Amino acid sequence: MAYLDPKSRFSIRRLFGDAPATPADPPSWQRHVYDDIGHFLFDNRLDPTPDNYDLAYQFRSATNAQLVTAIRAEIEAAGALTADAAERIFAQSAGPVSADALADFARRIERQATDIGGIAQTSGKDASEFRAA
Repeated sequence: MAYLDPKSRFSIRRLFGDAPATPADPPSWQRHVYDDIGHFLFDNRLDPTPDNYDLAYQFRSATNAQLVTAIRAEIEAAGALTADAAERIFAQSAGPVSADALADFARRIERQATDIGGIAQTSGKDASEFRAA
């Protein structure tokens, strides 16, 4: 699947073969992130799957302490992160959100929105009573 992001180095013409590609140099931080993820995948002989890219990105950015700790422990114990260990770690600490978790999140948001609506009504009523007094 091609993503037609306006910042992309590929144009619609390139997708259909009408024009040669004109690669643009990505910002250095993007190149650094891309290189780090690639090195992580290659160093651990992991396939370039979406889950492995996500795992590598989360490890590189250290946004998930549980995932980072599990990966470091696995690398220390086995010398590298195996595909089975990566899959297990991803499923335990970084896997996709389940439908039940999304439904629970939606219920909490709806409850909070209702609570905020009640607070706004009470505040408006209090302001009206204050003006009347």
